[in-house]
Amino acid sequence: MSFLQNDEHSRDCRIGGFRAWHPPVDVCGMLAFTLLSIGCHKTEYPQVFPVSGNLRVNGIPAANASLAFHPLDRDSDDAIPSGKTNREGVFNLAMATTCEGAPVGMYAVTIVWPSESPLIDECECSDPLVHDQLKGLYADRELTEIRVRIRPTQKFLQIDARGPPVNPSLIERHG
Repeated sequence: MSFLQNDEHSRDCRIGGFRAWHPPVDVCGMLAFTLLSIGCHKTEYPQVFPVSGNLRVNGIPAANASLAFHPLDRDSDDAIPSGKTNREGVFNLAMATTCEGAPVGMYAVTIVWPSESPLIDECECSDPLVHDQLKGLYADRELTEIRVRIRPTQKFLQIDARGPPVNPSLIERHG
């Protein structure tokens, strides 16, 4: 399927895809914004398809986990589809801020699943993996074992990860 095609199952995100932004009043801020826009602003995206899924760790829904899909068969500088799970472990992939879905292709999936500790909001850790319930097992795109292929007709992914023993209170809540 060509990146230029657009059908009822896809969304063309090559135009726009960025939230409106109001530049600062001062000249230095405007200059910095212009330079960053030239270097970072990518207006052309490949065609994307809606993708949702469910993440389970050791058979239990992983609530509040962050997933990133790193492309294995295209330029890794492109926007990376990502999502965050709800209480049931369900996620929706999106690119940038307004483009829901992911391009067709093969991906390495990284996952960080923060603990539900009330102290995590107060933590000033420089390394978010300190609170990762998966102990960094899937945090590195080069080392993660999870690989998925996104297809134009695929609407739902089931991702089952293995991890360290899960907090018993999660088993009671979801079991």
